[in-house]
Parts: sequence; C-alpha cells; structure tokens
Amino acid sequence: MNRTVILTALRAVMPGVEMKDSLFEGMNSFIFDGKWLKTYNDNISVSLPFESDVKAAVKATEFYNAASKMSGMEISLVVDGGRLVATDMKTTLSMNIMDDDKVVKCIESMQLEDIEWHDVPEGFIRGAGLCSFSISNDPAFGVLNFLRVEDDKLVSSDNFRASVFGLPVSMESFSISRQAVKELVKIPEIKQYGVGMAWVHFRNANGATFSLRRVVDTYPTKQIVELFDGEKSKEYKFPDGLAESVERVSVFSSRDSDSDLEFITMQRNGKALVVSGERVHGSIEDKLPLIGKDTFPDIRISISPKFLRAILGVSNTFCILNGSLILFRGDGFSHVISLMKTE
Repeated sequence: MNRTVILTALRAVMPGVEMKDSLFEGMNSFIFDGKWLKTYNDNISVSLPFESDVKAAVKATEFYNAASKMSGMEISLVVDGGRLVATDMKTTLSMNIMDDDKVVKCIESMQLEDIEWHDVPEGFIRGAGLCSFSISNDPAFGVLNFLRVEDDKLVSSDNFRASVFGLPVSMESFSISRQAVKELVKIPEIKQYGVGMAWVHFRNANGATFSLRRVVDTYPTKQIVELFDGEKSKEYKFPDGLAESVERVSVFSSRDSDSDLEFITMQRNGKALVVSGERVHGSIEDKLPLIGKDTFPDIRISISPKFLRAILGVSNTFCILNGSLILFRGDGFSHVISLMKTE
C-alpha cells in the first residue's frame, strides 16, 4: 500500500486518539477492521473508509511515529500471530495487537448506519471558528463550556464576551465542547451532519465520519442573544495598519491570571492608538496615528490577538453597546466584549 495513503489516513483519524490516560484499552489505538480505520476516545471518534487485509488495533502514536519515518514508497501491513507487522522492505515495524472490544462496542453503539444526514449550511465552519473564541474553558461555567447550535444560530459565551453567528437555514439543535469545536474546524470539506442521542456526526467529501460527544442541557441562548439588543453609539473604525501592529505586539501578549488566555491592550492616547502587551520578562508598545476628530472612543480594550486578527477579516468597525460593551458586527457574525473585563 502506498506510504502516503497510509500516513494521510492515520493523520485523518488522529483526533479520536486519547493522548492522556485512557479509560480502557483501545482508546489510544488505531483500529483496522478491513473496511475502515477508526479511533475513539469517548469525546471524539473518527471512522475513515480504508480497505485492507488487516483486522487489528495498535497503539496509535507509536505506530504513526515509526511509520512516518519509513523511507519506502510502499508499506505492507500483515497480522502475524499477535502482532501487526508493517514493512517497506527496509524497515520492519512489529507491534503488539491490543484489545479493542470495548472501543468497538462504543463505536457500534453510535449506530452510524442509522444516522439521518443533512447538508451542512454554508458558513457553518467559519462561524464555529469565530464563535470558538467565546467558549469558556473554566469547568465552573457549566454549559458555557460548549458551543450551542440552535435553529439558525451559533451561540457562545464565557460571561465576559459573547458571540452569535447567523446561518442561512436552521439546523437540529445540539451543543459541543470547546475541544470538539477546535477539531471540527480542522476537518476538510465537511458536507453533512447528523444528530444522534449522545453524539453529533459530521461527514466530509472523502466519506470520513467525525463524531463529537454532545451535551444535553439547558443553554441560555435567549439571554445571550438579547445582549446584542440595546442602545448603540456611533460607529468607530480601527486605524490602518492595526493588523500589522497586532502581529508585532502579540509576541509579548499578556496573560489573564484566571483563565490563562492571552490578550493585548488598545487605548487611545491623544491622536494615537496605543497597542501594547506585557509579560514578566518584558513589554512592547506600538502606536498608530488616529486621523480626524472622534475617530476612536476614549476606552481601553483588552482582546485576544488571535481573535482580533480574525475579526479584522470580517469588519474593521465597532460601536459601544449600552455603554458597557464593545460590539463587532460583520458578515453574519456579532461579538461583544465587556469594557471592564480582559479577553
């Protein structure tokens, strides 16, 4: 079998490999079943069409690391006794076959063959990526640790900021974790989705199925959406060159002591916008000229540099909402940040 084909398949299913201590054997494995290559870690599972003569499970990280260093163009895979043997005729890798019974039963319980598939709305993945910045990573915040998909909206909040992304059509409602969203936005060419009792499934153009554990709980969608209503100030525009300034300053981006999130600070100083970051070992400050009167409000903005770069790709304007929130809007996406909190 072509070495590139094998390695591409292994990388595709890697998100379902448990990298930490496993609940049971098999969660840190590649599972070959003759027709599919599968992984499962109780939060994410990946099933990829993969024809082979092999039915075996092996430790994933070790197998991939060794196979990726083989130099031959072709790699053969055979089961020899209790081992899976991979060779390119120069290097031979022999690995113990692991017990995958529990993992296989967990995957089978998803009943993927019975999933009702729907087309993924246009813009869904981009919206999930933008909303991911507002998902809490503090377990104490409960359901706010999840992205909510409800009707024609994606919604997220961590109590200090909130995001809403509009979809062209409604979807079945579900909530998935911050980590699941991070993996979801990496999946190439997602075409379809299906919602099961405990999992949400996404399928791409190659027939690979990515299953993400869902949470069933009450999410404060209505309260978050209502944050975007209220009195809005005039519209302000970020100065030219801000994206380049953010790149320079982010090298010394500060860290919030509670959430450990990185942020930079923007504040008006006379006729200049000062962009700054500070860490224990140093600080950095960048100044951008503000042209014209009242081109930037007298406020202090603390924001994730990664998110700011993303939002500048959507819009370079903002306004003040209800006197206490900074509101960004553009191309179906809305985001608010508290003026009193660090992002």
